[in-house]
Formats: sequence, C-alpha cells, structure tokens
Amino acid sequence: MLAGVLTKTIRDRWVAFVVGSVAIGLFTVFGMAVYSGIDVSFYAGMPEPLLGLMGISDVTDISGLAYGAIFSFMGAMTLAGLAIWVGAGVVAGEERSGTVSLLLGNPKSRTHVLLSGAGALVLLTALGALIMLIGGLLSPVILDVGIGGRNIGALTFHLFANALVYGFIALAIGAWTGNGGLATGVAAAVMVVSYIAVGLLPLFKGLEDVARVFPWYYFDGSDPQFNGIDWGHIGVLAAVSGILAVLAVIGWNRRDLKGRSTGRTMVDRLRSSPITRRIVDRLAGSAAVSRIWTRTISEHQALLVVTAYIMALVGVFYGPLYSLLPAEVLGMADQLPKELLALVGNADMS
Repeated sequence: MLAGVLTKTIRDRWVAFVVGSVAIGLFTVFGMAVYSGIDVSFYAGMPEPLLGLMGISDVTDISGLAYGAIFSFMGAMTLAGLAIWVGAGVVAGEERSGTVSLLLGNPKSRTHVLLSGAGALVLLTALGALIMLIGGLLSPVILDVGIGGRNIGALTFHLFANALVYGFIALAIGAWTGNGGLATGVAAAVMVVSYIAVGLLPLFKGLEDVARVFPWYYFDGSDPQFNGIDWGHIGVLAAVSGILAVLAVIGWNRRDLKGRSTGRTMVDRLRSSPITRRIVDRLAGSAAVSRIWTRTISEHQALLVVTAYIMALVGVFYGPLYSLLPAEVLGMADQLPKELLALVGNADMS
C-alpha cells in the first residue's frame, strides 16, 4: 500500500516537475546567451535590495547573473510552487476528489498513507532539482561560458531543501484542515513573505537577525554557489520539514475525514444574506454551465483571497523599490536586444 500510493502520486504529477524543471534549464541557456550579447555593467549600479530580490549576489560575470536571476529566483520559486502543489494534494486533494475512502479502505494505517504521499513529495522535488542541476551544468558547456568556480550542485541542493519546507507546510495544513485551497494559499504566502523579508530586513538596523526566522534565509543566506553546502542551514530546513511532517501525521490521524467536498462555500454564505442573495443568484444563473465558474471560484476561495493579498503586498512594495533605482539603470532597456524586449511587450523599466 505504501509503495502503491507513493507510485500513484508520482505517476500523476511527475510531468509537471519535468516540464517546469526543463523550462528553468532552457531559461538558463537563454539567459546566458542574452547576457553574453549585452553590456551587463549596469547591474553594478543597481541597489543591493533589488539585486538580492533578483537572487543576484555576483555581478562580475555572465554566469553569476544567469544563475542568480534564473536559478536562485525563478528556479527556487518554480520548484517550491510545484512542491506546494503536491503537498496540498497529498491528502486534501484526495478528500476533495472523494477518493480518500478508497485509500483508507486498504489494510494500512492513515500514517502509512500520509507518509507515502510525503515520500512522493520528496522524490518529485528531488527529480525537479536534479533536472535543474543538469540544465545548470550543461548551459555553460553549450555556450562555452566560464562559471568561475561556482558550486551549482550546492546551490541546487539548497534549492531542493528550501522547496521541501513549503511543500510540507502545504501538506501539514491540508492534513489538519482537508482544505487544499487553504493549504496552497498559506504555503505560497509564507514562501513570498519569506522571500521578501530576507531581501529587505537586513537593510534595517537591528532587524538583520530577524531574517533568520524565515526559511528563505537558509536557502541562500550562506551563498552556497560560492561557499558550498552549509550543512547547518540544510539541517535547519530539514528539521523544519521533519517537524511539519510530524504535525501532518498528528492532524491527519485526529481529524474526521471528508469523503467528498462538503464545506460551506463562499457562494453559500453570500446566499444566506438577504443583502447579497439576489446578486449571487443572478451571477450563478440557472443553467448548469453558468454555475461551474462560480462554484470553482468559491471552492478555491482561500487561495483566491491569499493570492490577492500577496499581489497587493508586492504591488505596494515595488513602488518604493523602483524609486531607489539610479537613472542609468532606468535606461537599461536601451541596451537589451529587440527580441528580448518583444517578449515583454517592448516595455521599459517602469
């Protein structure tokens, strides 16, 4: 049973990890190719907060920019997002689809079922990290670019351990609540807030050590691409993931499980109020097709609310950050190839 649930989870979700990881590998090749064709000295004038948030710790050569902007930012976000997706679906997804009773109908304990899903989470995240590592190692070979002694293996290992934390956050919340949307939303919020906090808190006197509270600090706080694996930081990330796994087991074993989606949705609550009932009934319509989108939104209300909050926070944050950029950086778009600018609608820095 343990192997059965584990292999089923991997079978159902491996494609997304392969596609996402291969995409990061291709972006690494693309990034190095683009950087090799332009003057990258303008990065030296950027404020440290912006460079840190872009994942760039070294602006002296092409590979440093590519690994920083693509691996340490895009790669880390992609792998963590995929881990969250799996973690939220391990138990909460089974409850939502009504298949949890089939899993538990076998002569195995709840703990076995949960741990098999957790094992699939670890293996799938490792698969994604391995593919990214291969892409990261092949990119400079393909383009004949030196990497300056960088330890891409150490960077990728930190990236893997970091992603697992957010996946296990989603797993634990899903195990306690049975709500996949809430698990996804909260885990994603923790990831984004952690990323922003680690980038900004060191700028404020007296708050430098507060950054250590957030998991993202233990991902790149030791600069693993130059200093190798920091086993102390890896130990912290592994311990957090382990604690979350234990909490998931406790919550999963103590809660009454839902054989199907039974929660009271946002639409249900709005319909219970005389003020909003007419509007909601009009939006929902009378035909079966017209109800699909309203029910879908309602069922994912936790993710919707948390995502809206995150985007509002990021929107407020980027205004002041933009004002820190020097004039020469604001004109950097003039140095970029037309093909690259076309990908973003021929936009300027603003």
